[in-house]
Amino acid sequence: MRLLFAILMGFLMLLPTYSCSKAKKPPESQAKKVAPKEVKKEEEKPLPKPEEEGYVYEPKGRRDPFVSLIVPKQPEIKKRLLLKGAHPLEFYDVTDFRLIAVVWNNTRYAMVTAPDGKAYTITVGTRIGSNNGRVIKITKNSVTVEEYIRDFKGRQKPREVILELRKEEGE
Repeated sequence: MRLLFAILMGFLMLLPTYSCSKAKKPPESQAKKVAPKEVKKEEEKPLPKPEEEGYVYEPKGRRDPFVSLIVPKQPEIKKRLLLKGAHPLEFYDVTDFRLIAVVWNNTRYAMVTAPDGKAYTITVGTRIGSNNGRVIKITKNSVTVEEYIRDFKGRQKPREVILELRKEEGE
């Protein structure tokens, strides 16, 4: 019984589709002959040049979106000092140097290491630091550097920075 019902339902579902498709076709004798439409060939245009496109990015006067908004000062200082012909001691802040040794004979010499690991010998009057610092005094255990920094009002004020030997190095 179920089988008969399934066959009957399938036949009823196919009947309208089959009959509609046959009824819609006109006989070939009545059909109008239509000439095929001519396809217009599009004129071959050359590919647009980048200047002719709708939008061209002009980076002049704009921030690079791939560069961090937080930029450290050191690279800017290094570039400026390299153009000026500065000594490598002037690339870093005075507080970044480490005092290694103090030696004296007739004059006093001190050896400091820069953050890049290179060692330099300095004497009184040597320029050191990115803020135009000068070594003003070398003692048995320390080096005093005077540099000029700008305060919040833009005025330059002197600041003394003392580089000391570590306890185990001074003994």
